[in-house]
Amino acid sequence: MSGLKHGAVLFDEGRYYEAHEEWEHEWLEAEGDDRALLHGLIQTAAAYVHLYRGNPEAVASLASSALTYLDELSDDHDGVDVEAFRKLNREVEERAKAAVESDDWRPLVLREPRFPWTGEPQLR
Repeated sequence: MSGLKHGAVLFDEGRYYEAHEEWEHEWLEAEGDDRALLHGLIQTAAAYVHLYRGNPEAVASLASSALTYLDELSDDHDGVDVEAFRKLNREVEERAKAAVESDDWRPLVLREPRFPWTGEPQLR
């Protein structure tokens, strides 16, 4: 699935909105676990879009939503390290909630994420 790879490149470049859009095109046609993976990735990218827009409530909500989809999957889904995405979303959700509760953006300072591959993607 070339859209997954292209979206991963965009994600790694910090172009989260574009990654979201790329994955959404693939998601519309996907089924089963591939659809759940893409939905989780879309929500993750959207969380980072809202991070840079300064909306911690949306960041927390989207990270939580991403986990709903990613929790359906094995730790390694066709070359994607799903567990790494779960960890990323748990961290993002926790920090966003802390930022909302404290009205302080310092907890929300995050490292730039990298797309976690475990091998060559083989999405059906």
